Amino acid sequence: MSAPLDRRWAAYESVLGALKTVRRVVDGSRNPVANTVFELRDREEILGALEIAREVVDDLFVLSFFAAFEDAMKAHLEMVIRTFDSHPTEPPELARNLSIHLAETVEGWRMDRIPSLFAPRVSEEGVSKVGDVRVFRHEVAHGKLPASSVIPKQAYLILADFLRKAKS
Repeated sequence: MSAPLDRRWAAYESVLGALKTVRRVVDGSRNPVANTVFELRDREEILGALEIAREVVDDLFVLSFFAAFEDAMKAHLEMVIRTFDSHPTEPPELARNLSIHLAETVEGWRMDRIPSLFAPRVSEEGVSKVGDVRVFRHEVAHGKLPASSVIPKQAYLILADFLRKAKS
């Protein structure tokens, strides 16, 4: 269930590698910035712009990781809910209708509540860590200065671990 996160993590590592490569080229090449937005900037301006880009990329990948996590969680819940229709009810169609209704509403469920549905399989600490990533994602997505920092590797590990435990 963590496959969408794995794909994004690989992309993040590629972007970091590219930024490191650019930084190294700027430090040693004759004119590595020709025909780029960096062409008229000096070395310090370029390095400063690369650091800002790195911070933005970090935030965007945390947003991406959480979006993939949210999609995976909701898809998993929809799948679980769809199994409800096999339970005997009176009238017989109630279980099927309820299953369909609940599965259709999962998309609107709040992500501040969904992780706790997996307790105790996922520890309270695991649920709390996912909450920290969610708050960071929310603050970044809404242009607020985050109260705390969540680095991409930390977000990836927290969310992937949660998905593994939730599905097992």
